[in-house]
Amino acid sequence: MSRANNGKDKRRNFKSFVGGGVLASKSVVDSIPFLIFCALLVLSVIANKYRVEGTYNEINKVKESIKALRASSISYEVDVMRVNRPSTISEKIEEKGLDVKEPTEPPHELIVDEIED
Repeated sequence: MSRANNGKDKRRNFKSFVGGGVLASKSVVDSIPFLIFCALLVLSVIANKYRVEGTYNEINKVKESIKALRASSISYEVDVMRVNRPSTISEKIEEKGLDVKEPTEPPHELIVDEIED
């Protein structure tokens, strides 16, 4: 007898669930604020994850940009060092035909006795 009664209870529970009777029960209605809070919490976690992924992608783009800029900076430094070598400078002076010679004497110190106003 209990089995027959158990089968009817299952059908009644299924019908009340499908029909919306379960959702209208007092225990479910009382827990609606908590369910809304949980849904908002889940949405905020999803939004935070989305924002963090965007920030992570921006960080990676900046890192790649830094690598490229560092490489170009090293390239420019090498070019500047090559141009500023004394041998390169003297070659360019000779190519342009300028009458500039490399000093062979050390610089002299200038001494001023009085400053005129």
